[in-house]
Amino acid sequence: MAATDPDENLTSFRVGDWLVDPIAKQISREGEIVRIDPRNLRVLTLLASRAGQVVPQREIESIAWSGLVVTPDSIYQSIAQLRRALGEQKSKRYIDTVSRKGYRLVAAVSFDGVTGDEARGAVAAAHTKGSRQRYYAIAAALTAAVALAAAWLLGPASTIEPEQVADSATSSGSSTSAASAPPSTGANTELPQAYQGASHYRRAIKRLLTVLDSLSESVGENDLALIPTLMQLGNYYPLVSDPKRCEEVARRGLAILVQHGREVSSEGVELNSTLAEALTDTGRYAEAEHHLRRALEHSRQVHGDAHYSTVNVIDQWALLRIAEGRPDEAVVQARRAIAAYQQVPERVDTRNAYLISTLTWALIEQGRYDEAIEEARRGYDAITPDDPPAPYLVAYAHHFLAEALLKTGELEESEQLLRREIAIFETIPHCEMDTARAESALAESLMRQGRLDEAQARLERATDILKSGDGWRERKSRRETQARIEQLLGIRSQLANPAATG
Repeated sequence: MAATDPDENLTSFRVGDWLVDPIAKQISREGEIVRIDPRNLRVLTLLASRAGQVVPQREIESIAWSGLVVTPDSIYQSIAQLRRALGEQKSKRYIDTVSRKGYRLVAAVSFDGVTGDEARGAVAAAHTKGSRQRYYAIAAALTAAVALAAAWLLGPASTIEPEQVADSATSSGSSTSAASAPPSTGANTELPQAYQGASHYRRAIKRLLTVLDSLSESVGENDLALIPTLMQLGNYYPLVSDPKRCEEVARRGLAILVQHGREVSSEGVELNSTLAEALTDTGRYAEAEHHLRRALEHSRQVHGDAHYSTVNVIDQWALLRIAEGRPDEAVVQARRAIAAYQQVPERVDTRNAYLISTLTWALIEQGRYDEAIEEARRGYDAITPDDPPAPYLVAYAHHFLAEALLKTGELEESEQLLRREIAIFETIPHCEMDTARAESALAESLMRQGRLDEAQARLERATDILKSGDGWRERKSRRETQARIEQLLGIRSQLANPAATG
């Protein structure tokens, strides 16, 4: 039987005790309602139309993804999300995986006797009684990853070579006024989207410093022509884990702007944000907040609320609150950033995914795990596959979900996600610390499954990886991951020698 496009049949139907409403894009039962992503709904409708039969992955791709190029992981994620939405358990299966073939809906399906009025009535009942969230808890977050993901998302579409940096800075500095420089869109706007490694940026920094010295000699130490070069240096220093020098160039740039009465400008917004980032990295939170307040005030004066610059500052404020250990306020700021972003013209989905990841992190820190997992899935769906940061953000999403599954005892699925995360990081240069973090989490999953030898091998690999990297963030990540490794090694010793610990 040839499959038809699920969009051609929008009639409500039943899957087990769930009422599926394709028009409202939701499923409901006994006063409970769960929203379903449109693409996941197409997958569910396709499987329901072939209930009891194996639907090949290729057919699912052609129908649900409408000819777009997708990976097996895309289908896996869609099926996993459907299983959670349906509340699948070992004792109550809805969708079976048929190895190397496809997927099969095993729950009872009925297309008869379900009317539109019945579907609408179920929705009304759900709103009356209140819906229960159907997601697992999520815990743990990636610390050093945030700065790198932000760097990818806040830059132009193409990468920047060191030679281009020098040329750009020279041309920008040829004017005697920062007003002639291209308008800034907010904090860290000059960052490239593809992280190319610390050595690449150190070369770029070296060229920029040469340009800065040349400009200083020709126009003076306090001329506005220095601002574009100082802003670029402020963008690059965090990528080589050097918050001290980042702070120095940001302060110098701000002093020049203040001297010329130009702090209330797009350049002033960016430099205040850059300085706040450096101060946050070094634990000087009160001073970081002071500069974020200035950045937000100036951004609203210069750009208004519905602008990337304003959104970025609010999101940075949420990250500051997380660093301070104030998750309640972080959640408020993260939601403000997302709401402000919805008013920005010509939005980019992947940037939205990053903003959602900040909210997810804040919710986790607050202990609101059900909401966190819902936001994590929404953020995952917002990732645009052809955007350069997509692989990193997908790996990031995998880690959130995997750590959550570890906490809830879903060890096999957490193992699969962590293996995928590691595979992705192995394709991205200079992500050793992220790989080590994932390896240590995988070791925990394997250990809790009783696979001690495999866990030991993963711990040894993570330890070897941690020997690389000498930047500030690398050292911080190494300390965090090493602490987890040491804890796991202790647990492994106890599991391997129960008599000795008894």
